[in-house]
Amino acid sequence: MTFKLSTVDTAFAGAEFAFPNDPFVMQQDLSSQVNLKRLPRRAFHMATSDVGATEPKLISITGTMFSSSKLTDIRNFSRYFYQAGLKRLYFGSDAFVYCYPLRLVTSNLGTKTNFIDYRATFITPYSTVNEDARSSYTKTVANANEATFSNASFNNTSGTAPAYIWDWTIANNPGDDGGADITKIEIGDENTLSGSNIKIVWNQSSGGDLAAGETLVISSLYNKEGILKTIFSHIGGTETGVMGRAITVAGNYQQIHRLEPAETPTFSVKLTGNNKADTTIKAQWHKAHWM
Repeated sequence: MTFKLSTVDTAFAGAEFAFPNDPFVMQQDLSSQVNLKRLPRRAFHMATSDVGATEPKLISITGTMFSSSKLTDIRNFSRYFYQAGLKRLYFGSDAFVYCYPLRLVTSNLGTKTNFIDYRATFITPYSTVNEDARSSYTKTVANANEATFSNASFNNTSGTAPAYIWDWTIANNPGDDGGADITKIEIGDENTLSGSNIKIVWNQSSGGDLAAGETLVISSLYNKEGILKTIFSHIGGTETGVMGRAITVAGNYQQIHRLEPAETPTFSVKLTGNNKADTTIKAQWHKAHWM
């Protein structure tokens, strides 16, 4: 394994901190949301559970910094550990978890003067292990009619856990040879918008439509100026909407589109106002596993 710690948007190759030597132990604590009510004087008991729901996963790593660079190494680790915001913890070049640093304990022993032992604990808002490379699929949308969003490459077939769609990117007439503004964007997780469990709707009622030549990104997670935003849209980094303002999510409380394991789904999209045949919409996700 090769352990690294990076910011939320940084892939393995560019990670800000690389452990000088891998931790000795990595422990992942994943539990489901099952509550068991014990019934007195009964041979059976009552269990309740949210199907598929999990508790935030706890991850701990135990290791040591040693040799003449031990103090520099633990200080550099502490520096990135305590920086605000969501992180990626890599435990291999193609495996990471989104996590928040929770606690760092160090030990200096008189009998081990050349070593600084540490134990670091992280907590995950999303309990899946993600592959490093982002998968993507781009569809050309030629008009303003409702259309299906489906392709053999739009899948999580090699995953063993749900894969979340982190970004939807809509490019209105990339060639910018004229064309109408897109005034409303709808994306559903079934083959029709009306039948979707989760439907994201971007609608700029104040007149800030998506003009020809512009590209809009709707992010499930977006790190802006050190603040992590959920369901956030932007054009070139300029905010155009957040959850509850210009963006709504209808249906399931889950709020984020996802691809189930071994699934090749059919989503639905509608770009109101679109009249150019080269307008595109792209989904990006990490294939995911539980451990």
